[in-house]
Amino acid sequence: MKVAIFTNVIDVGAFSASFRGVAWGLYENGVTNIDVFYYNGGEPRNFPPSTRFIKLEACRALTATLLLNKYLKKEKTDFLITGPTYLNLVVIFVSLFSIWSIRGGKVIISHHHPLKLGHEHTKKNNKYIARLLYRFAAGSYGASPGVIAEAINVAKLSPSSVKLIPNIFTSDRDSAEFLQSKAILENTLEFTFLTVSRLAVEKNIPFLLECFSEIVKTKRVKLVIAGEGAERGRIEQRIDELGLVDSVTLLGFVPSAQGLMSSCDIFLLTSEEEGFGQVLVEAMSMGKPVICTNAKGGGVSYVTDNGKYAKLIPLGDKSAFVEAMLQMMDKEELENYSKFATQRALDFSPNVVGKDLVQFMESLGG
Repeated sequence: MKVAIFTNVIDVGAFSASFRGVAWGLYENGVTNIDVFYYNGGEPRNFPPSTRFIKLEACRALTATLLLNKYLKKEKTDFLITGPTYLNLVVIFVSLFSIWSIRGGKVIISHHHPLKLGHEHTKKNNKYIARLLYRFAAGSYGASPGVIAEAINVAKLSPSSVKLIPNIFTSDRDSAEFLQSKAILENTLEFTFLTVSRLAVEKNIPFLLECFSEIVKTKRVKLVIAGEGAERGRIEQRIDELGLVDSVTLLGFVPSAQGLMSSCDIFLLTSEEEGFGQVLVEAMSMGKPVICTNAKGGGVSYVTDNGKYAKLIPLGDKSAFVEAMLQMMDKEELENYSKFATQRALDFSPNVVGKDLVQFMESLGG
């Protein structure tokens, strides 16, 4: 079986982590002939050793897809796995006129975020075009049951054509980036809460700051926020307004979220929407207790198994979130939820999830 993966950026971000996981899931289940295509960003890292990388010389999705099509035809690729939504749309459209597709090549599209929410953020993720084109994919998979349900409903897909394939966790523990990021918090004396997130409106960082401002009234603690984004200025202003300048650190981008997570005490996520919640799995894999909001999209409730493996707080419930933070600082609570986290992370390993992906592909005729 020869497989190609196609996305925009493959060196940083959630989609990079997701498709790196796909590559490892395939690799650990016997599929070693893997090509990864991308057209923006830097060099990929921490992929399986047999992976071949091709950076397409293009600035736009359509141009990149047309160039990709030439490779697929030449290499006689069996499956092309794509994402995010706007790339799915372009790839399916091009495949309708592609010799590679006509000769039996199959497109598998991935769903990482609810279609309606994605459509609200940018019209590139057009739910109406998805309804028109998604049916022409050989198959698709979704990262969580909520994402799948919405794809079936909005795009009018057959339930049998959509498979639950959660994002696969891969460790970068042996990398220089991990050690570099781990050292940032390694010698911190204060009890440390951490969040790793794009600084975007939907990540709801101001809510987190308001909750943390209640904790510092009685506890000697630190909050570290890793990530960059358009909301940084507003977040800095809110930190100042709440008098948190001495207890909150905005780190910006870090090369390894996992390295940073390994040195914190508790991981927090206050997103308003998540199709999956990749950072939750990464934190859990480091054995870190997690407190999170029950974000729209269903990803967080799925990853935590409705609060079985983490403290899952109703969206917008400030008092409940603050209480959970205080409770989790108890030594016994920390130890219990650390065990829960480690246990749950195993469900997203390459050998477990990759097996389901390979079987799904084989059922499509691979």
